[in-house]
Amino acid sequence: MALTFVLSDESVNSYGTRVLTEGIRLDNFLKNPVMLWNHTRAWSDKQDQILPIGKWENLRVEQGKLLGDAVFDEKDGFAQRIKSKVEQGIINMCSVSIDVITSSDDTSVIVQGQRRPTIIECELREVSIVDIGSNRNAVRLFDACDGKEICLSDNSGDNFLLPLLENIHKDNHMELKEMKDLLGLRDKEDSEVKKEILRLRDLDREVVTLRSEKQQLEEDLRAYRDKEAAERQRAIVKLVDDAVEAYKITASEKEDYIALAEKDYERTKKILDARTGVQQPSVSQPDENNVWQQRFRQIEESNQ
Repeated sequence: MALTFVLSDESVNSYGTRVLTEGIRLDNFLKNPVMLWNHTRAWSDKQDQILPIGKWENLRVEQGKLLGDAVFDEKDGFAQRIKSKVEQGIINMCSVSIDVITSSDDTSVIVQGQRRPTIIECELREVSIVDIGSNRNAVRLFDACDGKEICLSDNSGDNFLLPLLENIHKDNHMELKEMKDLLGLRDKEDSEVKKEILRLRDLDREVVTLRSEKQQLEEDLRAYRDKEAAERQRAIVKLVDDAVEAYKITASEKEDYIALAEKDYERTKKILDARTGVQQPSVSQPDENNVWQQRFRQIEESNQ
């Protein structure tokens, strides 16, 4: 029979916070789903060190709860003693260790009895069988940056991670007072100040949107102008090339006419259209009356 535990749910724990089940990341944990005793890790090879007592299988979410099946090490005597107490109902609790990633004090995620922000996203580190937990779903929190355990007692020290909500509200009140002074609304009610802040926030978003649209329009305009310039240059080159092929101008005049067309395409086209091409004599049909051609034939005949 599977020994199923509730690893975590969304109820308020004794620290005054709660963990949203959908925000618990399991990927790394599932690569090494060890089960410890009271979060104890073995740091040496001494006889009194407690090694992992098993592993967790079949982790799943049901009705907002994270569930898992405890599998005890059959070859570990201590693990078997703990398993026996679980089977007898003497030990019924487990405790998860998590790395806090994000938390929020937004009223939409705060429930009655909560004294600290809600943990929105976290990563599951390990799950232990415990004799006495802080509550039904005992939770130990770790800072994801350095792995140091976070103390959630009311006496906030260097390890303090999640502040009390009342302190957050005090800070928010001070921020609102400063905003009143900044906006020149010192004599206005808090609700009016909040409306003005929301209005300014919406205006800021509109400015960001307009800037983005302006940037896109400028990019589109540059692309259109580049395309138009390229097409115009191709038309100029074709106009002059056609004139060279029609013997309206010489090849040596090509660059001059391209420069002229770049300044005034229509005028250049009008000039070239008005010109008549010069018909060149065919090399394959020499003029019998050409003195130089006759002389050349005489030279060839004398050399034979």
